[in-house]
Amino acid sequence: MIHYTCPETEKSGVTTVIRNHAIHLRNLGNKITFIYGKGGGLEGVKEIYIEELCPDHPEISKLQEKILSRKLDETNKKEFVGIKENLKKKIRDAIRGLDVVIVHNIPSMVFNFPATVALNELASESGSKFVFWIHDSVVLRQEWKKFLKAWPFTELHYKHPNVSYVTITEFRAKQLSQIRDRHYRLRDVKVIPNGINVGEYERLDETTIQLREKLRIKDCL
Repeated sequence: MIHYTCPETEKSGVTTVIRNHAIHLRNLGNKITFIYGKGGGLEGVKEIYIEELCPDHPEISKLQEKILSRKLDETNKKEFVGIKENLKKKIRDAIRGLDVVIVHNIPSMVFNFPATVALNELASESGSKFVFWIHDSVVLRQEWKKFLKAWPFTELHYKHPNVSYVTITEFRAKQLSQIRDRHYRLRDVKVIPNGINVGEYERLDETTIQLREKLRIKDCL
């Protein structure tokens, strides 16, 4: 799994979902590797820290500011390529031998374009299967429409036979399939709702759990 940040020390809506994914897949007997730029501390998984994955990294934030202010000149583009290649090498080393690489939000958000481009290239070059998991996408937001014709925004929603897309609701999947610009339109997106750990969500004490089991009312809640 790859994301900008990693639970337990980093907490957000996305990291909560990722945490539940990792724990569930681990409990099913899978070996989980988490690749991230900030956070860590998720028990029972292998963690690989790559500092340039974090949007707050000085080089990344400086470059992002230039991109978002439309001040990306030829010199900055060379800098972009250098950062991207460094990041790509680190990610390539981290995913070597992995069967499936699940990338959360990086393919559809504007927080770290070198990471987006690096992962697009690796998806087409690597022997691993890639899953691009979309919780949100700037392509669907009106305030970003004027940016979408320019590189590196055109790297968002990258399409390749080695990439499968997943999103969180039927509504989001419909939005993605109805994007007017064919470059960004995504069809055949699988829908997997955000899951929760029911036990952690309910936070019931042991006595209540035992009583519920005894009365056989668990399935009614």
